[in-house]
Amino acid sequence: MSKNKPSMFRRSTLAAALLGAFGPALAQSAADAAAAADAIRHDLATPDSRVEAGVALVSGESRRFGQFSGFNSDGAYGLFNLDLIKRDDATGTWLKLKGSNLGNENREIRFDHERQGDWSYFLESGRLTRNEPWVVRTGLGGIGTSAETVSAAAPKRDVNLKTEHESFALGARKFVIGGFNVRVSFKQDEKRGDRMYGRGGGVTQEFLTEPIDRTIRQWEVLVGYADKKLQLSGGYSGSSFENRKQLLAVSPAGGTGITTLALPPSNDAHQLALSGGYNIDDSTRTSFRFSHTLARQDSLFGIANVPGKASLDGRLVTTLAFADLSLRPLDRLGLTANIRYEDRDDQTPKALYLPSQVAAPSAAPGLASAGFSGFNVPRSQKQLKGMVEAAYQLDDGYRLVATVEQEQVARNVPPQYRRVAFREKTDETLARLELKRSLAETLNGAVSYVRSVRGGSNYVNDSYAGTAAAPTNLVNPLIWADRQRDKLRLTADWIPEERWSVQFIGDVSADRYGGRALGPRTGTGIFASGDATYAISEKWKFSGWVSAERTTANQTTHTDYASAVANAKGVIWEADIRNSTTAWGLSLKGKPRAHLEVGADLSSSTDTAEHGMARLGNAGTAADTFSPTALPAYFYRQLSLKLFADYAIERDSGLRATFIYDRRKTNDWTWAGYTYSDGTTVSQPNLQDTSFIGASYYYRWR
Repeated sequence: MSKNKPSMFRRSTLAAALLGAFGPALAQSAADAAAAADAIRHDLATPDSRVEAGVALVSGESRRFGQFSGFNSDGAYGLFNLDLIKRDDATGTWLKLKGSNLGNENREIRFDHERQGDWSYFLESGRLTRNEPWVVRTGLGGIGTSAETVSAAAPKRDVNLKTEHESFALGARKFVIGGFNVRVSFKQDEKRGDRMYGRGGGVTQEFLTEPIDRTIRQWEVLVGYADKKLQLSGGYSGSSFENRKQLLAVSPAGGTGITTLALPPSNDAHQLALSGGYNIDDSTRTSFRFSHTLARQDSLFGIANVPGKASLDGRLVTTLAFADLSLRPLDRLGLTANIRYEDRDDQTPKALYLPSQVAAPSAAPGLASAGFSGFNVPRSQKQLKGMVEAAYQLDDGYRLVATVEQEQVARNVPPQYRRVAFREKTDETLARLELKRSLAETLNGAVSYVRSVRGGSNYVNDSYAGTAAAPTNLVNPLIWADRQRDKLRLTADWIPEERWSVQFIGDVSADRYGGRALGPRTGTGIFASGDATYAISEKWKFSGWVSAERTTANQTTHTDYASAVANAKGVIWEADIRNSTTAWGLSLKGKPRAHLEVGADLSSSTDTAEHGMARLGNAGTAADTFSPTALPAYFYRQLSLKLFADYAIERDSGLRATFIYDRRKTNDWTWAGYTYSDGTTVSQPNLQDTSFIGASYYYRWR
């Protein structure tokens, strides 16, 4: 023991000397670290405020490029964005003002004021312009008014159609004692302008424009409650659609023979709703929603009055109920179930709107012989849908998921005029089986198989002509045809190393239709998508993606009514429709210098459509003028290149530059060379090249 004392003394003396020499420095270092941590926390809690201003130049054909962006013609545009944020640490109050594209005709600005957990309110205003991408050259007179004049002899000029939205919104929320809160909001959207319209049939088709001057309003008052187990939200919401131009008067040159067309009528809707959730225990939860909605259309008739009726007095009452339950009865087993019921009850009263058509029907096949009564047809529908899903964790990292869904839809069968076959009830059952597994520490995969079968009640034949024994319409409508669908899906994600990440998804599906010879017969679908990211270094990152999709549909139909009367089928045609989409994109972003960030994005997409048409049988009659053997295929292609650079002049300011090249090409023949009977032409440039160059200065602060 005595031998150790001098040694211990010497070590203690050395420690005391070191502490005396370096203690203040160590204490200062700890204080600096704490201050740095506080600064980081302050930065995270106080985002930057930012103001940005600049100018953009657009050149080239930009009809599609600027359809919604506002950059739809050559010239200079102002760029101005702001994002102002202020936080009072003492009270937890936030003040925010954000504006986007304030130098453009498509702009929005929003103001928020909030005290966390206490109250909040906002004000919002915006403007959106949709520019018509089609090139219209017409002699139509009165565009923009409710009275238009059609004249084939009038001089033709180019017309640029557009619609403008001016929106305004406000709302507030207040938290009160006991977990309750109240929310109120209101939004108004004013829409004005003109869009393409028309009238006619057969060889007479006249170009018109629809004058738009309408307002949509939405409002709601909701009360919410939340605690650890129960969450509730309920209240009232409403909407209204006001159309100040409900009629369009069309006259030929000279002003005689005016025809009045009805435009969308004003209407409103009102809803009471209650939704919520309840945590029964740590592994069991249920939620629900119930709503009752009344939609009305009772604006006054402007064209002709039905005796005793000044309006349609339309009423649609919709009741919706939904509930679900999720629980975990075993450590390895999870169960989920839900049920949804919707009843759309059309309570619009019936009235005789076209008595002259019934009293003096046209030559056969007249409307009277078609079962046409002149009354409107209210349409109601009930839907019941349920789902049960079980997920079980197997050994060796496998997870099995099984799902069963059932849907039943019932519709009222109108006794009046029906040109297509009708089905009162349809039902569809879907079963899905999925197997997931972690194949390795860096690889996960899943495979799933889905089968759905749709059927229903017997068809109610059309009332146009024929008898129950020899109906004229044997079409199987797509929306409720008997169908069996099989679908296989593969997914995988792979992270071979820290810098790599790869994901893949692929689908294959097949549809088979039955029940009737005409209408859809088969369909297929193939989809594959993959994306990858790679961190080249700490300063550079690369990513890419690719996708491909192909859908096919085979269907048959028959032609004119005359053939249907002659042989109960008409000339039968087949269409073998094929749609394909391929797309890919590459992105490179980096920071070659401390104050410089650059990036490049290149993307491409191609959509193609083919129609394989062939005449299958039946001689038909002289009225069979529809006799194409094929329709040309068409495509849409888009190539887009975006380059940007961000240079920080100082810590709080910098310059940003953007260059975009957008190229669009198509051979769509739908409007190519098309001329209305009044001489109007509607077309689009087959090739559209657009260049966008923008430069801006930004300043940010806290």
